[in-house]
Amino acid sequence: MVGAGATASLGIKTTSQLGKVLYTLVFDEAKKGFSDRVAAAFPGTDYEFQKDFTGLLELISGEFGSCSFTKGKRAKELQQIYDWHTLELIAKRCPITDENNLSLGSVYNLIDLHLQSGHGFRVNTEFIKPERLQAARNTVNMVISFAHAISYQQILKDKQLEYRHYYEFAKILARKMRQEGLARRNYALNSRKFYIFSYAVISMNWDPLLLWLVFNAHKELNDNYQVSIGNPALP
Repeated sequence: MVGAGATASLGIKTTSQLGKVLYTLVFDEAKKGFSDRVAAAFPGTDYEFQKDFTGLLELISGEFGSCSFTKGKRAKELQQIYDWHTLELIAKRCPITDENNLSLGSVYNLIDLHLQSGHGFRVNTEFIKPERLQAARNTVNMVISFAHAISYQQILKDKQLEYRHYYEFAKILARKMRQEGLARRNYALNSRKFYIFSYAVISMNWDPLLLWLVFNAHKELNDNYQVSIGNPALP
């Protein structure tokens, strides 16, 4: 069971912190531009990232400030995949905490319920068409992915020792699975008795790191060992 905050000590953002990032980017109460909002949402990141991410948000929102390309096939594709304006409208319908935090669960629930029903809904005087809901969902996913990618880069830069502790845990799981595979080598490779692990990972948050570490630990072990399995034994 991977609980909320399992990798917070490494700097991976919790669900609440991700909601704060989204709130900072979406709500522009001080009438700041995207560059100021990106700097506030991702403090300490390098200028090139902030510039590129600002340009992307300007492109998909239609507010062309520092964005270097606003026309062409790729620009149009991005404007179809993502929809910043619709996300802003959806956020206005979601509850805001006293700490000026946006609930990611509420955002996804509002989008997904209307995606399933195939109906749009109205925010104030503006109607959100159902075909734009998926683009708004893609936008939330993109922001979360960016936040995690930035945190991961910071880990590799500043927290190598802590990172190794987590990776060693993943390698312990990988070695356990190798031992189980050897113990079950006489079963058919397509049999559940062979390929079902004795453990499963249940993640209770938006954290991608532990699953990524488990995957890499298994890959490292598989690449470094030649194990014969099956009957007759094959590499």
